[in-house]
Amino acid sequence: MLKRLLTSASLCFLLTSVAAAQAPAIPSLSEALPTPAGAPADVTDSVPESFFAFTDNGNLHLRVLNLHGGEGPAVEGQPVAREIQLFSRGGVSWRAPISADGLARFSGVAPGPYGVVISGPGIYAVVAIAVVPKPADVQTSAPFEIPVIPNSSDLQIRNYASYMANPDPRNYNFSLDYNKVKHRSKPFYQGELDSDGLLHGRIYGFVDPSQVLDRSGHKITIWRQSVKIDEVATDDNGWFVVSGLSVGVYNAIATGPLGYAAFTFQITGSAVKPAEAVEGTPVVRRASFRKAANFRTIAMQSPGISPPIDILMLPPEFVASVEEGVNDDLTNRGETPGTTPPGGASAGGPGTGGGGGGGGGGGGGAGGIGALAGLAALAAAAGDGGGGASVDTGAMSDATVITIDPVIPIDPVDIP
Repeated sequence: MLKRLLTSASLCFLLTSVAAAQAPAIPSLSEALPTPAGAPADVTDSVPESFFAFTDNGNLHLRVLNLHGGEGPAVEGQPVAREIQLFSRGGVSWRAPISADGLARFSGVAPGPYGVVISGPGIYAVVAIAVVPKPADVQTSAPFEIPVIPNSSDLQIRNYASYMANPDPRNYNFSLDYNKVKHRSKPFYQGELDSDGLLHGRIYGFVDPSQVLDRSGHKITIWRQSVKIDEVATDDNGWFVVSGLSVGVYNAIATGPLGYAAFTFQITGSAVKPAEAVEGTPVVRRASFRKAANFRTIAMQSPGISPPIDILMLPPEFVASVEEGVNDDLTNRGETPGTTPPGGASAGGPGTGGGGGGGGGGGGGAGGIGALAGLAALAAAAGDGGGGASVDTGAMSDATVITIDPVIPIDPVDIP
């Protein structure tokens, strides 16, 4: 691995290769996920590390995260959600009670893809996770956090759930043979605005890493509280851009051929334009690259680049069961189907123990190298096929800048 430091006059590159009561065990999947390799073949078709949840002896710990008002399941003035559902392939689901501090535990969880669903009352979320055993070198890990969308009524939940309908089916090979990419030092639900005030994000899926994907046309709908404020579409590589946002908390609903997702995200800050920068402050730069044989085209930025929002789509084979489960919960609570409010789209198993510590994975704080994590994200995730690398942010410093070889730089210029 080669590293060079970024100085005020040069942009350097890094080349890197790619507990609670006992509960009934969740049966193993017929196709269990092996622990992902550390050197994936193509990181563009891999699952970001921030979506990997660790189990400790088969115990999976989750935490409800209310970005609008702290941890815990309660939303002020609203009923309290009582359960989390865990969906596996084939539509099988399990429920676990949520403790007063927002924790829930599932036992006997086999490795593989799962959907975590909270369908009220008062809060809503659908988040895809990749479950793997806790690595041997990790002594303890925090519960995996589920950032929930607060809502004022079950009708609002039904509106969010109505986006699960996918009018554009495509023939994707959804697979357990996906790769883990270490290129973030932040939770998937945190991002920053770039120097032009834009929020960038990207969708991912549980798909065969060797398959060429068209990620275009996925719809990302942004809400602030209960007000729909924007709707954007992804490009061929799954990237999307949202304008007109400010620092704060928003809700995202993503839908399309790769599946569905719904959770709250947080904009934690914004980058500084070069004209506003002071001496010693990293400046956002853009470099152009041309493709050679089997080379990938990527964007290169210095540490001022803003970290994007990551969205892992729950595969379509899960979505039908999740939609049915959510609608059943709503009906059982007395909310009956009706006309979808403006902005909407066309229209269990054994219980588990209460909360507890340990287990779980995903996301840490933004920290001092948050901007570098966003850079690593682009370097590791952007592109249009061919080659690949993963980035180990653990050894990075505030002076480290990353790209992926082989590339040929052409006339880097400052962003106007």
